[in-house]
Amino acid sequence: WWSYGGGQTGFTVESSRAVTDGEWHSVTATREADGSGRIYIDGVLDGSNAAPARPLIPITVAVGRDIRDNSGQFVGQIDDIRIFNRSVSPAEVPLLSAFRYTDENNYPLPFWRESGGRTWVRVPAIPASGSVTVRQFWGNASLSDGSDGVATFDAFDDFNGTSVDTARWTIVNPASGFVNVSGGRLSISSGGDWWETGDTALFLVSKSRVNGPYVTETLMVALPPNTYTRSFGVRGSASTSAPMFVMLFNADMTRITNVARDAAGATAVYFGESSGIPYPGKGQIARFDIDGTKVTNRLGNVVVNTRTVPGWDLGYQALTSTHNASSPNEFAWFRVRKFEDSSPAVSFGNETEPGGQRP
Repeated sequence: WWSYGGGQTGFTVESSRAVTDGEWHSVTATREADGSGRIYIDGVLDGSNAAPARPLIPITVAVGRDIRDNSGQFVGQIDDIRIFNRSVSPAEVPLLSAFRYTDENNYPLPFWRESGGRTWVRVPAIPASGSVTVRQFWGNASLSDGSDGVATFDAFDDFNGTSVDTARWTIVNPASGFVNVSGGRLSISSGGDWWETGDTALFLVSKSRVNGPYVTETLMVALPPNTYTRSFGVRGSASTSAPMFVMLFNADMTRITNVARDAAGATAVYFGESSGIPYPGKGQIARFDIDGTKVTNRLGNVVVNTRTVPGWDLGYQALTSTHNASSPNEFAWFRVRKFEDSSPAVSFGNETEPGGQRP
């Protein structure tokens, strides 16, 4: 970022870390009293530059472009902007994204901050035709970031370790490919397939079965366009011949569609190859809504296909890659939550203390 005024550039600061990886990031830029500038990425100082101190004068502020000639336009999404009338200290920067949530009685509520700028808060119950109050707190220097997907969802994995969490996942057909966990990513590359009467590709399947209607989602950050490559699915069990419904590329790699196996040991079939959706590119949230025997697959909140099969009981979730052991699919996180026909309406109240509540 740069400061410009009075015909002179005050400073230019460029981060060393890229933020064009399909993930959301917190970016903080400051101008110090001595005229220098600093830039922080996700709360960590990433670049600085010295400059002479100059009087600050009222001037237009531009976000996402060079104010002088409208060049350097930002390509992407910006979720939230805050402007302070002072420099934010290095100790304060991480607190800008350190939140807590409670109910109206100040009982802590689990929450998770999604990479897409959305925050999920787990509320025990909402009365029929009623409402609950959720309070947001921030700015307390004694608190660290409390985002916790494990406590918030019925099942969750953000792949922050260095190996597959075998308490959550079973690795099926390990000889068919490779699986790696690094840098908050799960990478799977495999030959084989999910097809015919048995699945031969390497896949991770959840160890816990989900009962009742549910939603399962994953953020797919890399999905190489290989013909018929499977990626994310739901299954009746870890058995390679189990009933299943999985996402894949179609023959010309331009659309996302599905393959289904309606009963254990049955022959898998293509479903909706011509009725799927155009592939929107990487960085998409893939989703399955399981409501009894009806399963709806979505990508980027657009319906891919819906299928209903009497007797279907797809209570397990799976991540995979097929057809090419050298071209991996990559996943940033995985979660399971309760399915509802409609989400609760949300409204926001006023801030109760300037700068946020500080319990």
